Amino acid sequence: MSGSRATPGSVVNTTTKRFAEVYRDDRFAVAALTLMLHPQVGRVGEVALLKDLVTRGRVSLSRLEPEFGRLTEDACGPLLDPFLSRKPVKIESVTEGGLRLSVSSSGLQVSVNGAPLERDRVIDAAALDRGTLIQLGGRVVLLLHRVTLPVERGPQLGLVGESDALEAVRRSVRRVADVDVPVLIRGETGTGKELIARAIAANSSRRAGPFVAVNMAAIPSAIAASELFGHAKGAFTGAVDDRSGYFADAQGGTLFLDEVGLAPPEVQAMLLRALETREVRPLGSRRARKVDVRFLAATDAELELLVAQGKFSEALLNRISGFQITAPPLRARREDVGRLVVYLLREELLAMGEGHRLDAPPEGQAPWFSADLMERLARASWPGNVRQLRNVVRQIVISSRGEPRARLDDGLLDEVEDMRPTSARPEADEHKAGTSRTATLKEIEKRAIREALTLHAGNQTRAAAALGMSRRTFCERIKLYGIPRPRT
Repeated sequence: MSGSRATPGSVVNTTTKRFAEVYRDDRFAVAALTLMLHPQVGRVGEVALLKDLVTRGRVSLSRLEPEFGRLTEDACGPLLDPFLSRKPVKIESVTEGGLRLSVSSSGLQVSVNGAPLERDRVIDAAALDRGTLIQLGGRVVLLLHRVTLPVERGPQLGLVGESDALEAVRRSVRRVADVDVPVLIRGETGTGKELIARAIAANSSRRAGPFVAVNMAAIPSAIAASELFGHAKGAFTGAVDDRSGYFADAQGGTLFLDEVGLAPPEVQAMLLRALETREVRPLGSRRARKVDVRFLAATDAELELLVAQGKFSEALLNRISGFQITAPPLRARREDVGRLVVYLLREELLAMGEGHRLDAPPEGQAPWFSADLMERLARASWPGNVRQLRNVVRQIVISSRGEPRARLDDGLLDEVEDMRPTSARPEADEHKAGTSRTATLKEIEKRAIREALTLHAGNQTRAAAALGMSRRTFCERIKLYGIPRPRT
């Protein structure tokens, strides 16, 4: 196998680097355990690289082993929670890239993907690639998955998570930030495309300049020229003053056009000319003005398909695609869910003056945030991605005010459960259903939209907000899936 070496400024854990050198491979995958929840929430996100599976074919998981730590740090330690058993869960390599989990005592509180681990279970290679959830003692949640070695991690850049998928985004940001070319950021709704754009701007030579974000879907074509390029006093009825426009507002800095795929054709033509000539002409003015801006754009649309349908300018697509970055969906970075949940919980709790909820519990007491709740969140597919996760976390915090433990309203909990792919459900659920299959993302999203509409009595604005979508995207999905509005 081959791959890139560490980029300048990246950090490589020296232990994993030495391990990689032993096998003389630039890059390879090794099984790992990521802490999704621990009574000491500051440890969430720590990782144990199961290197002994490669060298010895087996490892043990218990209160005292293996050692966990941040991927870029050598300092490590075991789980140590006193309520966990010293008796280990054995993890062994099996043929075709799978692993076997086994316990020596039926009294151990261990579950795998929500089902009790009675004796042993084989996790095949596909389940390992997706990530398998392990719960210990009703207090600790772990994700068994793969990590690519050697581990290379650079500055966080304002992006929360340590997954390989997110680090690939950070590497792309570091590579293109100081190269003054247009960047197109692609990805599903709610994946954090604007955060990526801000990271590019903050690490570019224009970091001291303005960052102007514009939602193209919100600009009617009738006033687009005025909004983008400005207007002179008297240019039209109501133009009582000169207005600079977004391009001029971003002078010397970065202009970020979100949802560029939804720009009307007339606006696309205006954008193309401005990008090609590097000048704009305000409405009602005879003089063009030179503009010096870094151009970033984002979309969740398949622009190539829109080009083929005659709905998007091929010339504009080529112009904005000097470099492309794809924001990974949350289901492709499940190991980051724990850190994201804790990060979002802390934000919401601090805003309500209840930050102490995340403190380590007194001896003998259960943590405020339960392992069962974290496992349910980690098993969802999140069609609305991080934006949708944030909405659910906010709902948890509000619903739990005055309660001794975090809770989620039954209706919203059912929605989260319905977002869980069939392949991740425990065997008991599969027996009840009488069949087992993997739900497609479209099926999951279609069901989520139907249930949101029912829950909110057909109100599309509220249903869209509950799923973390813009109303326009929500309406497009309704039309795409042919979903009727429920009768009220």
